[in-house]
Amino acid sequence: MELKYFRYAIEQLKKDKSKLIQQIEDLKKEITNSIEKNDIIKESDFIIQTVAKQTQQKLEFGLSSLPSNALSFVYTIPYTFKVKFLPRRGKTEADLIFEKNGIEFKPGKRTGYGPVDIATLALRLVIYKLKKPKLRNILLLDEPFPSIDIKVQTLVCQLLQDLAVNNNIQIIMITHNERLMEAADKIYKVEKKNEISIVE
Repeated sequence: MELKYFRYAIEQLKKDKSKLIQQIEDLKKEITNSIEKNDIIKESDFIIQTVAKQTQQKLEFGLSSLPSNALSFVYTIPYTFKVKFLPRRGKTEADLIFEKNGIEFKPGKRTGYGPVDIATLALRLVIYKLKKPKLRNILLLDEPFPSIDIKVQTLVCQLLQDLAVNNNIQIIMITHNERLMEAADKIYKVEKKNEISIVE
């Protein structure tokens, strides 16, 4: 009787051993699959990060070059305009920076608002060019240069004309600045008389 019991117990243990061996093999396969998936995920993540970095570098250059060129057109000692993409709070954010003589400034009081006006115009043009589907070739400007120094207004007029010709766009500008009107091919004067707008 005892011998029969031991034989039965041994058979059960053999079955349990077979099950455990099978489970070990299954776990080995799962581990191998997980390692392969992990490698694929790491490789995919590397590719995504590389593409994102290259895209950011192209964007930084694309967003920076036209404003920098516009600033150097108008000012004798110009600022260089830069866009820097930085990770913050789990997101990528863009900082807009002016640089002169290796020193970086936030656009504003320390740089003067004239250069900000020029960079803003150029950025509007960059955004216009990036827009898809393409918009009509018209750029509307409403009192675009409130902070431009009178000394550089002639150069700003020339800049507007060059941007219009080189980018094949029509610029429609609303302004009270008579010096800026010199950039126009056509001028429409609007006056209000007795609550009625009259266009000449």
